[in-house]
Amino acid sequence: MLSLCIHGDSPAIFQSCVMPTDCEFSEWSGWSSCTKTCQSSDYSPGYRSKIRFIKHVAIGGGKDCPNLKEKETCNIGGEGLPSCPRYIWKTTDWNECQVTPLLSQLDRRRSNQSALCGGGIQTREVYCAQKRGGANEQKLKEASKPVDNKLCTEPIPVTSQLCTIACPTDCLVSAWSAWRPCISENCQDPQKNKGFNTYFHF
Repeated sequence: MLSLCIHGDSPAIFQSCVMPTDCEFSEWSGWSSCTKTCQSSDYSPGYRSKIRFIKHVAIGGGKDCPNLKEKETCNIGGEGLPSCPRYIWKTTDWNECQVTPLLSQLDRRRSNQSALCGGGIQTREVYCAQKRGGANEQKLKEASKPVDNKLCTEPIPVTSQLCTIACPTDCLVSAWSAWRPCISENCQDPQKNKGFNTYFHF
């Protein structure tokens, strides 16, 4: 009897569909290490976390995945923890005053002179290091090593400053003064004519 029906108008006897599937996830991981490992002055807490992973996402209207990460505070008071290291800025000694960096382009020819003088600039190195405390020699060496500048929270000291190199000059004197009156060698006998003239210059 089916042969009497036009095949092009026959209704579909199947259709695609999606079976609802819930999100599938792993078990919780273990707790991570606490982010606070030393006792600080602000008594701020540390944190630790645990995570789980998605195995299959939800499809077809299935149940969505739950929270995949949990976090909680730890070592709130810091009891039993060592004191946190403190970091401070350290500086080297100032370098010698240099005039050349301040010369303008027009004065570059002067940089060939062996003796430059006048206003200059001197620099020094600034680095962050752990503040030294009562420790053995090895720990003191480690504390003096430069570390990441982000660990120093205070404003960074200046690395350059103006300076002056005195310019060599000849001794300058004024013109001769007028002759002074003649002075007797013997103050007890002002009648004597023997004497000498004096003069000064400034």
